Amino acid sequence: MAYTCPKCGNNTFRINDKPSGLVSWEKKPDGNIDIKIDTIFPVRAYFCSSCKYVELKYENPNQS
Repeated sequence: MAYTCPKCGNNTFRINDKPSGLVSWEKKPDGNIDIKIDTIFPVRAYFCSSCKYVELKYENPNQS
């Protein structure tokens, strides 16, 4: 199902079927990146196939 994009106004705003996870990361002084997989923040992507606008919204894992 498509919705109206809040940026361009086209009816091409879609919701990704599956949630994703954002992780915390930190760049160390030596240039390496430390990824913290114990702090995953569940989100669902909303995107416009016309203008490529993207929104990430919190996806509560405790709700069905």
